[in-house]
Amino acid sequence: MNKSLTLLILLVFTIGKLFSQNTVKTDSLVRLLSLEKDSSKVKLYYQLYEHIKKNDADSALIFLKKGIELANGLSNSNDLRFEGYNQLSEFWFAQGAYDSVKSIAKKALEIDTISKTPLKIWTYNSLGKAYLMTSRHSESIEWFIKALQLAEDTKNFEGIQVLTNNIGNVHWSLNNFDKAELYYKSALEMSYERKLEHNAALALSNLGMVYQAKNRRNEALDSYEKAIAIGRRLDHKADTSIYLQNLGDLYLEVNEYDKAYSALTEANQISNLISDKTGMIFTLIKLAKICTKTNKYNDAIKLLDESFELVKEMNYKIGYEQIYMAYSEVYSKKGDYKKAFENRKLYAVSYTHLTLPTSDLV
Repeated sequence: MNKSLTLLILLVFTIGKLFSQNTVKTDSLVRLLSLEKDSSKVKLYYQLYEHIKKNDADSALIFLKKGIELANGLSNSNDLRFEGYNQLSEFWFAQGAYDSVKSIAKKALEIDTISKTPLKIWTYNSLGKAYLMTSRHSESIEWFIKALQLAEDTKNFEGIQVLTNNIGNVHWSLNNFDKAELYYKSALEMSYERKLEHNAALALSNLGMVYQAKNRRNEALDSYEKAIAIGRRLDHKADTSIYLQNLGDLYLEVNEYDKAYSALTEANQISNLISDKTGMIFTLIKLAKICTKTNKYNDAIKLLDESFELVKEMNYKIGYEQIYMAYSEVYSKKGDYKKAFENRKLYAVSYTHLTLPTSDLV
């Protein structure tokens, strides 16, 4: 099981509820830019960023930076600046640039804004996630606890649930599976109490990861299937794709390749349906792994080639790392050790270049 990849996917959700989504066509929003000014224009830049970030990260980043730049020049715009920096830190998190996340989130916290603003919960949470993904677990716990305290002070019950879950993620990352299980079960109980079905599904999927790590595969299967059922009922397609990927990983681990293929194919179809290129990338990589394990090397390479085109299109940092490793594995199994070694070297280079220079952040 690819532990770091699974954990990353499940961490990304937490900021998703913070900023509103908009289904208006991008070209309509762009036309509105010429009609707006000051804070309204900043908000429109942020709206454009949210609208296109999944499928055109480079253009989305340009809009976000323009919004932050405009906000920085306005008076009484600290809340807008704070919101922009929070979105920017989440952008770099999705790109795997964790040191950049830390720099931007800390820059956001320097802004003199409302001391108890709910946004700060998620800024602290972003820092906790970034430190977790760079294996600095004690600092990660510190930021998650700080966020949890603010959530408790402001009676932000969903924040409490999310942060309980994320503290469980730290323990899971440290292989403290018993403690992780306790935190995930607590997060699940809170979700049921508050009727937060979306959060319950995430906690169930996390519990499935714990059960899988503890070789309690029947319980893992039950947790994943419950998460999938909730995701389908709520019509949360992106989340359902993630749960199906985890289910596919479980079947892949026990060499049930037909069931793994079925789950991952459905996950890929959902990602295609909603134009979620990140989901498409990871499902194609996982499907390629099935082909590699079943000695269908040419099919595996075709799937990886398709995924690689999406990675290049998005300039997706984490995607490069994962795909070079997958290429290395399939070429090694195929007996082409030269290409296996070349891709292994590319993997090593991509892994060490996941952070970006802070001068390029804003």
